[in-house]
Amino acid sequence: MQTLAHKIRAKEFSRARRGYEVAEVTTFLEDVAADVDSLETELRRETVRANALERRVQSPQHAEGNVEAAFLAAAETKQKLIDEAQERARQIIIEARQQAEDLLSAPKEAAHRAQEDSSAILLQAKERLDSAIREAAAIEERARTEAANLETEAAERSRRTVEESDRRAQETIDAARHEAAIRIAAAQRESSDVRTALESEHTELLERVRSLQTAVVGMLEYGAARSVDLASIVEPDTDASGEMEEAS
Repeated sequence: MQTLAHKIRAKEFSRARRGYEVAEVTTFLEDVAADVDSLETELRRETVRANALERRVQSPQHAEGNVEAAFLAAAETKQKLIDEAQERARQIIIEARQQAEDLLSAPKEAAHRAQEDSSAILLQAKERLDSAIREAAAIEERARTEAANLETEAAERSRRTVEESDRRAQETIDAARHEAAIRIAAAQRESSDVRTALESEHTELLERVRSLQTAVVGMLEYGAARSVDLASIVEPDTDASGEMEEAS
């Protein structure tokens, strides 16, 4: 499909005896075509950028409410400005084509004035397009800034959550250690009490054995004084008593 710039370059006019130099007309058309070609290239580039921006808006990575609204607004505004620039460019091309045709029959001074007007119109359209590009870039930059702020805020919330989790975990560990220390101390006290009680019972039992032994020896000594048979029993028992005391 031929572009408008190509059609302007390929346009041919019939020659007449009266009129202006064909070379001048050709040069003028070439200049208009070059300007239109440049304008169409910029419009295509901005259309591609707008489409890319819209695809980014539709990406799940930009699902945050404020960021999505900002990107949608940017895409809509940019597309509207580009559409206006394209419409203006079409009007410029129509006017330029008409002016080129009028050059064949209009006075030379009018032809120069038409050329100047055409250049002015093209310059105005380019300025409008540049303004649209700058405005779209500013909207995109604001959207990026807001997205960065949201990411920073999310990171800060995540950091605070991690710190809170660490703090609670440390509190739980400290509480468990304190509870374990209390239970260990209680167990140590209970073990000490049991040991003390056992030692006390052992001492008391030993005292009872000794008392019983003393009583038995006394009884045997008393009986030995009256019987020779008992005397032979008393002496070994006395030695055993001494061994028991040494063992205790």
